[in-house]
Amino acid sequence: MGTLPNFSTTQREASPQGESRSGVEKGRTMKRLASLILLALIIFQAAHASPVTDGLNAYYQKEWSEAASNFKQGIREDPKDSLALVYYIVSTFWLGTSEHELRDLEDALIDNPNDQLTQVKLGFFYYTKALVRDQKPDRALTEFRDAARLGPSAIVHTGLGIAYFDVGNFTRAKKEFARSMDMNSKDVLAYEYMGRILLSIDNDPEGALAYFQQELKLVPQYPDGHYYCASALDALGKSDEAIAEYQKTVSLDSLGVGRGTDAKIGLGDIYLQNKQFQDARQAFQDALKLDPNNPVIKERISQVDKAEKAKK
Repeated sequence: MGTLPNFSTTQREASPQGESRSGVEKGRTMKRLASLILLALIIFQAAHASPVTDGLNAYYQKEWSEAASNFKQGIREDPKDSLALVYYIVSTFWLGTSEHELRDLEDALIDNPNDQLTQVKLGFFYYTKALVRDQKPDRALTEFRDAARLGPSAIVHTGLGIAYFDVGNFTRAKKEFARSMDMNSKDVLAYEYMGRILLSIDNDPEGALAYFQQELKLVPQYPDGHYYCASALDALGKSDEAIAEYQKTVSLDSLGVGRGTDAKIGLGDIYLQNKQFQDARQAFQDALKLDPNNPVIKERISQVDKAEKAKK
């Protein structure tokens, strides 16, 4: 290959002012083009939002019927989507239709006792029922174990992991979540619960953060995912990043259906630690509006008052 001519030098020497104007104009054109591409992408994403994303948006606005409908569609598209399945089941509890759904599943399993997916759904229904009643998920564990005997399945391992997590058997839970992720790299709840164990039990926020970030890659509009990501960043001392993730949680869960209230407390804690007392008080007061009888929030507001007095 011959030597390439130095076009940039030649052009600058020939007309420095012309090249400068041309470069500025070209830069403006590229910026306009980039803006148009970004706008087109936003419009495309809005028009092609997944039913699970639509379901989450409805769920966190307490629109239970719409949420259930979208999650049900998500399950039709991917019967082994653990996030869609769990949120569909929780939505039926809010709607008051869970017992009817449970009876239908029991009848279906009698008709086809080797239907693993029906067994898994029963496991998650019984798990949610135990959670609502503040009971141990013994029946759920039985259903998941029976489902496991029918063959390997990622969603079965996720169900077992969640049940073991609930009873405090974190070693077994981690093994189940690892198996689930090996079989299905898109199982959102496996990433979430593995991260929670690493963060809260193993004191490994850096390891936990990797799981939460992967979770958010799969479902960017998931409020609880942003909350757990914020918690890991907070534990790592990355306050600015944690604040951004807590704020994202609040924006997606303004009613405190999931972790929105906890996110406001997290924000208040960071502001209090940084001696930003006005911001801290506002965050705690916002949290108290969502949960007026929460003694932890009231204690935090008292701490702000004491810290301000001590400063004076």
